[in-house]
Formats: sequence, C-alpha cells, structure tokens
Amino acid sequence: MGVAEAAGHPVASFERSWLDGFWVDVDADVLDDEVMPAVDSLQPGGLSRDELIEMLRVLLGSELAVGMEVTIFDPELAPDSTIAATFADDLVSALRAR
Repeated sequence: MGVAEAAGHPVASFERSWLDGFWVDVDADVLDDEVMPAVDSLQPGGLSRDELIEMLRVLLGSELAVGMEVTIFDPELAPDSTIAATFADDLVSALRAR
C-alpha cells in the first residue's frame, strides 16, 4: 500500500463519521534520516520527501482537516539552514492541496 492509500483510509473513515474535523500532527522524525537528520530520533527507512508531500496532500485535501502542527525538528542539528528551508518548501508544497 502506498502512502496516499494509507492516508486515504483514515480520511474516508473520518468523512463518514460524526467528526467535525481533524488535526494533522507532522513529526519531522517520520522522515528517513538521510532526508531529515535534524531530529533527536532518527528513522532509517522513514518517509521520503515525496512520500511526506503525497501523504499530507491527501490529509490536508480533506475539508475536515482543520489544522496542522509541525514538531520534533531541531534547528541546532541543522546549522546551515538548508534542511530547514527544504523541509519548509515541502510543507508549503503539501499545503497547496488546500
């Protein structure tokens, strides 16, 4: 199962339920450690940047998505700001689903 399908299952369930909305929590450490070394808990085999964007587009594309929070990113572990800028660009790309 790909990330879009995996994200689509809970969204479909939410849309069939009594929920008024849901919140998306993005922990930066869900990304593969090659992509996101600026976290305190590295994840070999985590999501790629494209997978993160794809997943977030599905989640945020739902009218029930009411907010998003981004956590775990540690700027002290990314002193040249390239990683932060790339991560921010990916989040903006995902938000374009709205």
